[in-house]
Amino acid sequence: MSGAHHRSLYVNRTSPGHSAPPEAKLVALVGFAVVLSTLSAVHRWAFVVAAGLVVCAAATSRLRVTELATRAIPALPFLAATALIPVVSSSDAAVGAAAALALKIVIGASASALFASVTQPADLAIALGRIGVPKVIVSVISFMFRYLDLMVAEVGRIRVALVSRGYSPSWLAQARPIASSSGAMLVRSFERGERVHSAMLSRGFTGEMPSDDSVKRGGPLSRLLAAMPAVGLLGARTLV
Repeated sequence: MSGAHHRSLYVNRTSPGHSAPPEAKLVALVGFAVVLSTLSAVHRWAFVVAAGLVVCAAATSRLRVTELATRAIPALPFLAATALIPVVSSSDAAVGAAAALALKIVIGASASALFASVTQPADLAIALGRIGVPKVIVSVISFMFRYLDLMVAEVGRIRVALVSRGYSPSWLAQARPIASSSGAMLVRSFERGERVHSAMLSRGFTGEMPSDDSVKRGGPLSRLLAAMPAVGLLGARTLV
């Protein structure tokens, strides 16, 4: 049930980044992203430090630039949108804001891609539980990861069935079958969820997913190390 979609994001490799506790990696990513979002065009050295932190983390995790780039592709539309800012206003402030925003998108997307490359989806749910996220939310996220590939496979089967009956996505007039098929898939997914929930209740499910103690748990040192990227970036932010 783990699916190829998730494996395409996770890079199965042995490195300090892969073996680090998942909650430490999550805290490091969130702290880094929060400080990164506060940077502006005047914080030139902070952007250099932020990019250097991502590069060092990727090298430590034995990841290639191409692996990070392919996983950061979803950020391209947002990056392209920053080009519109100087068009609306050609002032120096607007150009600087556009450049800063573009850098934040590139660095932030690279950091997220790095996290996805060294953390399995199941470990992300474990990390959320360890940092205090409500267990109901953790359970929902766990089920989402578990059944996402099933939904993708079902969409593929629906598309094959439509094409075999003459459906062509190049015609706008044939958009209606996609809408009706999507509705049917949502209804089917809701019904499947009810059946799965009933089956789990009959097997003693209490609303909380069992904890996986086989995943490495971090101590005080790992929490301190997790805060270092954000602290370092925050320090570089003061060098205006």
